[in-house]
Amino acid sequence: MTVERDRTTRRERRLDALDEFATAGARTSAQTRVLPLLGPALAAVAVFWIAFDGGSYSLQSRSATAIVLLWLLSVGTLSGLLPLHRAATPLVVCTASLAAFAALAALSARWAPSVEKAVYETNRIVLYLAVVVVVGLVTRRGSAAVWSRAIAVGITGVAAVALTSYAAPNTLGEPLLSELIPAAAYRLSYPLNYWNGLAVFSALAFPLLLGAAVGARSPAGAGAWIAPIPLLAAVVYLTASRGGILTSVVGVFLFLALTARRWRAAVATAVAAAGATLAVAIIRAQPPLVADGGAEPAAAGNVTILVAVACLTAAAAFAGIAALQARIRITVPSKVSIAALVVVVLALLAAAARVDPAAGFERFRSVPSDLEYPESGGETHLLSGSGNGRWQMWVSAVEAFRAAPLRGQGAGAFEYWWAQNGSLPGFVLDAHSLYLETLGELGFPGLAMVLIILGTGVVTGVVRLRNTRPDTRVTLAAIVGGFGAYVVEVAFDWMWELTAVTVVAFALLALLVGEASASGEPEWRAPLRPSMRAATSMTCLVLVLVQAVPMLADANVRTSRARAEAGDIAGAMAAAREAHSLQPYSATPPLQLALLSESAGHLGFAEVWIRAAISRDEQNWRLWIVAARIQTKRGDIEAATRSLDRALALSPRSPLFASLR
Repeated sequence: MTVERDRTTRRERRLDALDEFATAGARTSAQTRVLPLLGPALAAVAVFWIAFDGGSYSLQSRSATAIVLLWLLSVGTLSGLLPLHRAATPLVVCTASLAAFAALAALSARWAPSVEKAVYETNRIVLYLAVVVVVGLVTRRGSAAVWSRAIAVGITGVAAVALTSYAAPNTLGEPLLSELIPAAAYRLSYPLNYWNGLAVFSALAFPLLLGAAVGARSPAGAGAWIAPIPLLAAVVYLTASRGGILTSVVGVFLFLALTARRWRAAVATAVAAAGATLAVAIIRAQPPLVADGGAEPAAAGNVTILVAVACLTAAAAFAGIAALQARIRITVPSKVSIAALVVVVLALLAAAARVDPAAGFERFRSVPSDLEYPESGGETHLLSGSGNGRWQMWVSAVEAFRAAPLRGQGAGAFEYWWAQNGSLPGFVLDAHSLYLETLGELGFPGLAMVLIILGTGVVTGVVRLRNTRPDTRVTLAAIVGGFGAYVVEVAFDWMWELTAVTVVAFALLALLVGEASASGEPEWRAPLRPSMRAATSMTCLVLVLVQAVPMLADANVRTSRARAEAGDIAGAMAAAREAHSLQPYSATPPLQLALLSESAGHLGFAEVWIRAAISRDEQNWRLWIVAARIQTKRGDIEAATRSLDRALALSPRSPLFASLR
């Protein structure tokens, strides 16, 4: 009886084990089907939202994004879900370089003119570090294609919203921007609120979509991935952005140069170019859209429909060509490929011969009459060779580097350097070049770190292209094209500071240096030790705190301003004091307290607070202007004169001081 009972028990245990195994297998099968698509789907939504939220340029948006990513890292590490695999060496190099770059920016607060700005720049780098780490660790080997396509989908959604806002400006758009900068009414900017930013953001999708079309398994899929390109081209044209065109050309060129299946890629590019040309021709046929920043409802509806027709036409054309290629295998002799390459090179040389490079360079570096944006768009600006003061900004950044080559002026210091030493009138915040601005602010070490970070992505992508299958090579070439175009573009504009653009670029960087684009079997690693998990999680939480404090202080300052406008001075003062307690090193809360005290007639307290603000940001000429005004109201003309002289010394070319020069 006992033996029989034991046999029955063992049999039941085996059946239970088989049931558990079957359940686990079914669960694993469902996870295999669903989970690989969940991450890319969330990535597409994230790309759309980060861009839709004003490009996440504001401190509130940027910090919130960083906090979400850092929380994911903290919880994932502490729970043992991350890392899922052994981090690839290029990912480790990029992560370490970004961490060192953030540490250098934080350290520069010791000599930077504004601790507040140095902290903001450090937090910006931490955000990009979090993007690289999260994307690099959660993506599986061989998943680069689906992730890059998800990013392209997110960008396409933003482009659709942008075109809708232009065709129906009363429905979507930001009227305040056109009030501040008249050119915004002539150049598409919404929702990133900067035309060059929107153009570059849209252009990053060109190589990704071409790669998806060339690598598609079915003709219908190939056509579907070509379809958004005319829409994106229309958006880039409406921005009148030369930077957007440069990004488009560089991205597509790199894709064609590096991809496998070049003839198929060339055909896809030709079809996409034809669709893009058709979309631009449609827009050019509607002058009100370009000239007036909006159209009549009927014209707007026609343009929207016709651009959609251009997208569908390009999709149908390439789907038909792909179906024909699937039935008829065409082998192109190598001699024909070489001859075609020679023809292209000769055509490019002939085009270059018609342009006078020396004259073009002189136009670029010539001194503009001012830094105001012209009230024109479309081809007027696209055909202009003016650098809009970029050359002068670059020269100023180099001069800042020469003054302190090893440590630079400090993170966020270019605004102050330009105000005091720049060669043109007008306000300038950034040097319009990541490399030169970093050189001026953080010296040789800062520039070296930037080059290591970006160079690792490009080099790793090119190296991995050599050791991969043709279908994977198409995807890799597309990602290298998008990221390489960003690497070129940041030499000419302030895309580093526009969160939406750089988040997309650094997501592509993570795909290049992480497991997603690696070949072979993944190296699974044992879970981190509890002590290491706890230390990593705590580091992430500390970084969350570093992000949250400025964000909360900024929120309190905004609340203070809103209450002041509503007439609640006491409530405004309380909110400003809360901001000051959160950020005692910042000049913004004391400035707000000074303005509130001044408006309430408490000029003695106002002067105390403005002095506190100046002690935290001595090179900010605006603070000295406020001090001079308060001192004048108090009757201290001598002190007001000294403050005004100090403001003039810090910003000698400001239009505000034209009557004093």
